[in-house]
Amino acid sequence: MCKIRLYILSISWAIATWCLVGASIDRFLCSSPSAIYRQWSTNRIARRYVIGVFIFYALLFIQVFYCFEASVPNVPVACYGRNLPCRLFNDWVALRVDIVLPSLFLAIFGVLTIRNVQTRMIHPTVHAVNSNNTNNNRLLMRNKERNLTRMLLIQVLIVLPLDLPFGIYRPYASLTSDVPKTEATAKYIPGGKKMSPEDVSGVIALLASPESQWITGQTLQMSGGVHMT
Repeated sequence: MCKIRLYILSISWAIATWCLVGASIDRFLCSSPSAIYRQWSTNRIARRYVIGVFIFYALLFIQVFYCFEASVPNVPVACYGRNLPCRLFNDWVALRVDIVLPSLFLAIFGVLTIRNVQTRMIHPTVHAVNSNNTNNNRLLMRNKERNLTRMLLIQVLIVLPLDLPFGIYRPYASLTSDVPKTEATAKYIPGGKKMSPEDVSGVIALLASPESQWITGQTLQMSGGVHMT
């Protein structure tokens, strides 16, 4: 069951992200001064784009049924990659195909769309030049440019900064999943090891005994030298 859930979640996330990219490409095509580009902005091509994205990711994530298991020991989540190659493959796919590339395409086609709008402002149509509403048309173009710029920033900020930390953390977690955390962090402790219950029990026994009756209002640091006052 966890494999099916993860498979559907991965495909849904990818399709949603690349639909944003498709919308950005369509805005570029619609705003292009070239009639050749504008004729590519049709419902039929949009449907083919969505179907193509769905088929691509359905095939790309089919390996989830092999790579992921529900009973992997010592892992932070219930459904996890069975071995390191599977984890790294899925992590790098998520980082590149779901985060970096969509952000790059959103930025590129967003800038191209803004340039198309600016071109129409600099070179208006003949009808706009000969009409009395030229200033109004230019004002509408400027408002459209500001709205497009705002939309571009929002889309890139949604995809890149919110997803990139998680995309970087996943490969790191996969590479260090087999490293005991006590050994990985002990080298940063001057005491040479992680604190254990036995290290604290003696101090607790002292504070609970009559011998500590003159110890009042004190803060005892027990960090192996990590925190020193």
